[in-house]
Parts: sequence; structure tokens; C-alpha cells
Amino acid sequence: MTPDRIIPAPAPDSGSAPRRSRLRRGSIAAAAATAVAAAGLMALHPSVSQAAPAVNSNALYVSPSGTAGASGTESAPTTLASAVTRITAGGTIYLRGGTYNLATTVTIAAGNNGTSSARKEISAYPGETPVLNFSAQSESSSNRGLELNGSYWHLYGLTVEHAGDNGIAIGGNNNVVERVVTAFNRDSGLQISRADSATSISAWPSNNLVISSESHDNADSDGEDADGFAAKLTVGTGNVFRYDVSHNNIDDGWDLYTKTDTGPIGPVTVENSLSYGNGTLSNGGQAGSGDRNGFKLGGEDIAVNHIVRNNIAYDNGHHGFTYNDNPGSMTISGNVGINSAERNFSFDEGTSVFRSNTSCRTGSGSNDKVVGDADSSNQFWSGTNGSRCSSYSGALGWSFASDGTLNVTFGGTNVTGGSTTAGTSAGTSTGTSTGTSTGTSTGTSTGTSTGTSTGTSTGTSTGTTGGTGTGPSCTAAYVPSTWPGGFTADITVTNTGSTAVNGWTVGFTLPSGQTVTSAWNATISPSSGAVNATNVAYNAQIPVGGSQSFGFQGTYTGTYAQPTRFTLNGTACATG
Repeated sequence: MTPDRIIPAPAPDSGSAPRRSRLRRGSIAAAAATAVAAAGLMALHPSVSQAAPAVNSNALYVSPSGTAGASGTESAPTTLASAVTRITAGGTIYLRGGTYNLATTVTIAAGNNGTSSARKEISAYPGETPVLNFSAQSESSSNRGLELNGSYWHLYGLTVEHAGDNGIAIGGNNNVVERVVTAFNRDSGLQISRADSATSISAWPSNNLVISSESHDNADSDGEDADGFAAKLTVGTGNVFRYDVSHNNIDDGWDLYTKTDTGPIGPVTVENSLSYGNGTLSNGGQAGSGDRNGFKLGGEDIAVNHIVRNNIAYDNGHHGFTYNDNPGSMTISGNVGINSAERNFSFDEGTSVFRSNTSCRTGSGSNDKVVGDADSSNQFWSGTNGSRCSSYSGALGWSFASDGTLNVTFGGTNVTGGSTTAGTSAGTSTGTSTGTSTGTSTGTSTGTSTGTSTGTSTGTSTGTTGGTGTGPSCTAAYVPSTWPGGFTADITVTNTGSTAVNGWTVGFTLPSGQTVTSAWNATISPSSGAVNATNVAYNAQIPVGGSQSFGFQGTYTGTYAQPTRFTLNGTACATG
């Protein structure tokens, strides 16, 4: 496990945002280079806490001293730029540890693709940390570090730093970026957007997964464009950020900006992630032009229905979560906002659905503003803290677990933990366990898939209603995400009857060859065949018209299939 990062709790404020040192614009990026050392953090080149995948026999090897014409064996390593043009589907490019001093963008061209069952992979050699350092680049929109325009690639265990623009730019589809660090780049650390202006809307990047990754201290000279993570301007559907950490970037932690010139983007999912200290570099430097939000969710009055759930925004320089002129119907659930300089939650218009969100302060501050469908499961801040805020006192700390899930602590107490089976870390509800959905079937997903998923295919159960019983009327929605040999599934059960449910068990049968390895927001037993998922203490109630969500990770052999029949306390549920 990587060492915990500990961020001291702020002293009670006096009602105004704290003053921090400001830098001249031309010195922002240069000052970022000393940020980690100045802050005493171990975040620039963290060790990979999960063992890298076993060495692939279909492999090429790259080292800092490799040459383009070399064969790419362990004894004759090649360069990364050469290897990406030579690796075949299902193959892995292993980067040996050390610093790669590069001046030219490494480009994976459009059409250089793996397949859904045989990805191309760039991976840290097991136990080693490769660092791609682009300090030789000048600040320019054409000087990216790693440009991924192909599809079905998997990046694992890399650090990309000091690029003249984005550290990693993703313009392809169905890619997975895992255990990656982007730092000290001169635009957003990792950005998903179209590859060039000629790309049609139908070809905008889609179905990319960024998981268990970190982005920090990215800063441009103007101080207004460098976010930690961005999926903005020209983004297709199905892009997901999960178990990620964005901190101390000069602009926003996450930026989902849209503009009228290019129109709406596809809905983005950000879940089980942490955003803190944005707008201020690790060394305390700021710029006057940055927006400084934790999660910025729109732009220019364009409606996009993003999903933002189970995230934590802490001590950001403006708002924690902001609609930023997105009047859409977003799902905002299970999130926690703490000590934003302005509002923790700022949603001035739209029809978004808010469930089980929590807002806390150690002193005075601006009241939250929420326009949309917000029920009593939320605990917004309007001058005083609610009961749930006692879980969020003390210093913030975080680390990635061995399975890639994100553990966040306050005062040493884990606020993202959950129940597990088979001894595997799981569960990522962000401390809102005392709140349950009391509204519509949108409900709240208070846990999502664990962090070793390397695929993004999704589906929904299409089974038929079956059986009879005397229990409550219900519907069940089953949404899987699969990759070769493994999958996660999120299940949402809605009470469509006339009586509240107090204590629930959802029954279903896993197809042959499937085994549950971990679960969240429910206890599942046995691990295969006909299984029962039973509520945990904090989510036992399902009010009339309300929902509860739980999920699990599993393995499978043969062809993946999904359950087709679900019961709630013995009564069959409609599926959909």
C-alpha cells in the first residue's frame, strides 16, 4: 500500500477565505516543480501498491537507455516511441524503472488499436516505477506528453510529468488508465478530448476508464487552464473516473467544461474520488485566474446529465461541487463537501437529483445553494453542521488499497470503508451511511466497483418478471462492467409497493462459472450459485418509491452472462 498522505485539518476560519501566497504568472509552472518536496508529500513517484500484472510472453521491453532499432527484448530494450508502433494486440510494453528524459510527444496514433479481448498495454515492469519526464518541452498546446488516440489500450503504473501541455491526452475509445500519476504538466494532467478539430462528434472519445490514478501540481503560465483531470469540450459518452485523486492543481480538480462553439458533451461519471487543495499548489502558490473548484461540472448554459457520486471535495479554493452553468439533470449523490472557500455545493439552476450528500465546515462560510430535486437524505450547510459532520474532523489522509480502491481518512478514521467477502478490500461509500434515499427511484448508489476493473463494457438486465410472493413490489436494475475473466455489477432495487421495507435480502442466481470476490453496501453469501445479498446496518430501509444500491466484484470463466431474476424478501422483482 502506498503511504498515507496526511493533510492537516484547517483551523476554524473567521468567515473569509484563507490568504495564500500568490505567484507572478510566469513563475507558476516553475514553482510547481518544488511543490512535493516543500509540502513533505510522497506523491510524485509513489510506489505501485498493487503488483503489476504478470509478465506477458508477448512483450516488448523499453528502458531509459533503449534504442529505436533494438529488438525490444529484456537484454536489448527499445524506446517507447518505437514500441508503440510494433506491439501487437494482446501484447505488453514493459517500461523498466527510471527517468525517461523526452522532448517529443509519444503518440499512439488513431487506428493503432487492441481489441476488446486483447488490449495493447503499456505497463511498469513489475516492482519498478518508470517516469516519463518532458521537461525539455516548451509550454505549447502541441507539446503533450503521451497522446493516446488509439483504442483498447491499457496504461498501468506510469508517471508522466513536466509536459508542455497535457501529461496524458486521450482521444481514442475504450481505453483504461490505471495507477498513473500526472504531475507538474503545463495544462491539465490528464484530459479526454477529441484528437483534432476534424474529428466528428460521433468519433469523440468514448468509454474510457481512468482508475486509481493521481494528478497534482499541474500549472500553466496563465494559471487558468491546468486541471487535475478533465473530460471537456469534445467528449463522447461512457467516460468514467473512479478511485482517483486530484489535488493542488492551479485550476480545478475535475473540469467537465462545455462551450457553445462545440455544444454538449457526453455524460461523464465521476465516482469514489477525492479532490482537495485545488487552486493552490503544494508549495502554497496561487494565480488570480484559476477557477479553483473541486468538481466543475459544466459551462455556458449547456445541459449535460453527468453522474457524480460518492466523492469528497475538501478545502478547495472556490466551490467544492459546482454546476458551473450546467442546467441539466445531473445525479449528485453520496458526495461530501468540506471547507470550500465559497460553497461546498453550488447549483443555481437545473433539475439535478440530489441524494445523501453531506456538507461540513470547521467555521463559518457560505451557505450551500441547491436547485433541483433534493430530499431529506441530504445534509447541506446553512450555518451549522449536521450530525454526519462528526465523521469528517481531523487531518485528511488517503491511500490506495492493494486492490486499487481509494481509502480516505479523517483524523485517522476511514470514511470510505465497507464490507467485504473473500478478504478483499471493498466498499467506498463516502461517509453518508446515516442517510438513505427517501425519494424517487433514482435513489443513491453508495458504492461502486472495486479498483481492478480494466474494461468499460456495460449492460442492463433484460430478464422477465417471474414468480409470486407476499413481499413488497419491486424493480431491480443490474448494470455490469466486464473485462476478460472479471466483472463488477451494480444492483439497484426500488420499492414500488405501498409499504416501506425495513430489512432486505435480494436473491439472485449467478450463472455457472461466476464467483463473487468482494461486495459493497451488502453482505453476499454464498459466493456462487444462488446467492443472497443482505443489507448492512446503515441501509436497511427502503421507503415507498425509494431505492437502495449495492454491488460486487467477481470472476467468471467461459462466456459472460448475467442473472435474469431477482427477488426482494422472497418476492420476484420486475427487471429493467
